[in-house]
Amino acid sequence: MKAFLADVGERPTPRHKLRRKVEALPFSADNVEWIRISTGTKKDTYTPEEREAYERTWRLWRLFRLTVEEYKAMVKEQGGVCAICKNPEAQVNKKTGKARWLGVDHCHDSQEVRGLLCVNCNRGLGYFGDDIKRLKSAVAYLERHAAKKKSA
Repeated sequence: MKAFLADVGERPTPRHKLRRKVEALPFSADNVEWIRISTGTKKDTYTPEEREAYERTWRLWRLFRLTVEEYKAMVKEQGGVCAICKNPEAQVNKKTGKARWLGVDHCHDSQEVRGLLCVNCNRGLGYFGDDIKRLKSAVAYLERHAAKKKSA
C-alpha cells in the first residue's frame, strides 16, 4: 500500500480522494488521479419563491402526473374551492403566510386523480380509508344526533 501511495503521491488536501481515470481498469499508479470533493457550499441560485414553484411543479408531476397548468385548470373548474365542502383552503403555509394550495385527491389503488380538496376534507377521507360504508355510517350517526339535538 505504501509503495502504491508513493507512486501516486500524497493526498493534496483532506478534501481530495482517489478516482480511477478509466473505471473498467483496476487501480494502478497510471490509472488514478486525485480529485477534490465538493464541499456542498454552492449557493442556491433560486429565490425562495422560485424554489417553491419548482418543488411544487416537480411534486405534482412525480406524484400525480399533473402539470401546473392542468392543476390550475382543475382549480378553475372547481371555482377555487374544495370539491367536498365548497370552501377555499383555510390552512396557511407557515413559511409564506399564504393560503395553502388545494390538495390533489386520488385513489390509492388506481392512482386516478379525483379532484382537489382542502386539508381537512382530504385528511377526513384518508382517516376513513376511502371506505364508503364507514362514511355512510358516519353520516347516519351525525344525522341521528342532529335529530336528537333538534327535538331537545
